[in-house]
Amino acid sequence: MGFSINIDTGGTFTDGFFARGTEYKTIKVLTTPHDLTECLINCIQEGAKLFNLIEEEMLRDTDTIRYSTTIGTNAIIQHTGSKLGLVVSQGSEENLYEEDFDEDDPLYLLLGKDMILGISGEIDAGGQETKDLFREEVISAVQRLIDKGARGIVISLKNSYFNPSHEQTVRKWIKEEFPRYFLGSPNIFLASEISERHNERLRTNTTILNAYIHRHMARYLYKAEEDLRQKFYDKPLLVVHNSGGVARVAKSKSLNTYNSGPVAGLVGADVLRRRYGWQNIISTDMGGTSLDIGVIKNGQFNYELEPRIAGLKTNMAMIEIKALGAGGGSIASIMGGEVTVGPDSAGALPGPACFGMGGVRPTVTDADLVLGFIDSEYFLGGRMKLDRQRAEATIKQDIANPLGISVEEAAALIKKDVDRNIASQLRELIAGSGESWQPEAILAYGGAGPTHCCGYTAGLGVAKIITSPYSPVFSAFGLGNMDINHKYAWSKRVDLADDAEVLCDRVNGALESLKRAAYRDMRCEGFAPEGITFYLEVLGTDLFKNNEKRYLLSQNILEPEVLALLKGQFSQLYSIILNAEVKIPHQDVVIFAKGSQDATHALAGGRNVYWPDLGQFVDTPVYRREALRPGNVVNGPVVIEALDTTCVIPKDYRFSVDEYANGVIEGVQ
Repeated sequence: MGFSINIDTGGTFTDGFFARGTEYKTIKVLTTPHDLTECLINCIQEGAKLFNLIEEEMLRDTDTIRYSTTIGTNAIIQHTGSKLGLVVSQGSEENLYEEDFDEDDPLYLLLGKDMILGISGEIDAGGQETKDLFREEVISAVQRLIDKGARGIVISLKNSYFNPSHEQTVRKWIKEEFPRYFLGSPNIFLASEISERHNERLRTNTTILNAYIHRHMARYLYKAEEDLRQKFYDKPLLVVHNSGGVARVAKSKSLNTYNSGPVAGLVGADVLRRRYGWQNIISTDMGGTSLDIGVIKNGQFNYELEPRIAGLKTNMAMIEIKALGAGGGSIASIMGGEVTVGPDSAGALPGPACFGMGGVRPTVTDADLVLGFIDSEYFLGGRMKLDRQRAEATIKQDIANPLGISVEEAAALIKKDVDRNIASQLRELIAGSGESWQPEAILAYGGAGPTHCCGYTAGLGVAKIITSPYSPVFSAFGLGNMDINHKYAWSKRVDLADDAEVLCDRVNGALESLKRAAYRDMRCEGFAPEGITFYLEVLGTDLFKNNEKRYLLSQNILEPEVLALLKGQFSQLYSIILNAEVKIPHQDVVIFAKGSQDATHALAGGRNVYWPDLGQFVDTPVYRREALRPGNVVNGPVVIEALDTTCVIPKDYRFSVDEYANGVIEGVQ
């Protein structure tokens, strides 16, 4: 069996999870924002060293590389995407298909008002053409947009959801006028191809966001794939999608990658949930830049049907992740005489002050170092040294001196505020989910998650906190449990009152066509038809609430009994999505025999740690996480150091290692 390489690029660190059979290794390297392909290769180089190989040797023997990246997210946040032109139906240039359109709409942060033009031609709500398009008008409009600097053209015409022929004709004319071999030939994006759902405004938003990051994504991912090919990796690079699957670069829409890393973490959390037999869990991923929260309720992921991205409501469904500006790099300041943490972050560059790379503002990581939670000589297992004096100086200047308190007290306030912010979000999430729902456990991962989890879960009434031995790179572990997934949409308005037999025949005929496309695509990726599993997603109008609803079906055809089930859920359907999935090797959890509770063999010494609840430094035992074995138990206050994270256990808490080698943190009465 060859290697499985799983790499998750975050805002501060790039994490790697490497597997060969049941042998697992993890690594963390700094993200290189100037060129994300650099940290991708760095991560593989460091991972290869763990197996006493060079990267070319490892890549030659690698079966799969799954990869999640933040480049699209970064382009949206930093407003560095492509300059776009938008072509809409005449009369919608000002309001963009929305009656209550706001002149300060966040869309204008991505697209200039002068880059929106309308054209004649009309498709009615029944999908019938009622007005012709005019080629000269279309070409004139596109030429004006190109002359103003457009590098991508978005075509979003009214009712093209029901009949995309006008959008397709416009693209055909543009390609004829501006063939690909011309340097100025623009990329063309059709709303009918990017979004399979109705609502003209949301389809427009979704397509604009996808087009905005497309050029960056395409250039970067194809460069990454070529860099790997030069190092003897001859298989497709698999890109992680925010819907929970992976696909090769050529089969990925740019917007599929948005928030894909946190989604991978939740997929990893689901692996543990199933092992424990739980139904309800919350995952908390506290990295260098942010904290991401995921929920699995009744054994199912929560899906956002209309997620907001950069303030814009979209209709590209994705697994729901709530983000909070509360990571190790979150910057602390004073507002109204109180310490406030986030949402601004120091990121990877310049990073926290203690990184010594130019950061001059106090961060959560600086506070953790001053409190003694982090060992300046053992950060990233000793591969990176931290500067405690810089951390103390910046906290003293910005927090301690203005408040007239000690540096340690100031650091404790930074920790208290970030933990309080996270706890508030978790409390709201639990309360907002209904009184009958309570998570059976909270998973804490990311580089800073185990350090802060006891602080942000206190008082929530959750019995257990789980920290994986892979916590620092847990999203990368989650990548290793994601399968190839392609989606094929049939978007037509379906009246469920129609004759059942006629309706089933109509839908199944369309599904057969989609299956042929899936077989073709999977064959190109090297997968045989017998290895493909199909299932359906149905989107429509809820029968009772009159809002949009998503429903999963394990079947791959529509049968009368399934139709009867849908009639009890929907008033009408408007999109049926065929999912084609191929299982590829997963990284499962290994089961161990539990031994003695005695953990003295893992004791590495001790150091002074400032415990905020005690208000003083205490000589505190320090254990090595890698040396702890299933069955071992340690009681707080204690610090447990791993190569890439530190688990902080206050008094009245206990840390035990279970049969899955996970750390289980519980309160002690």
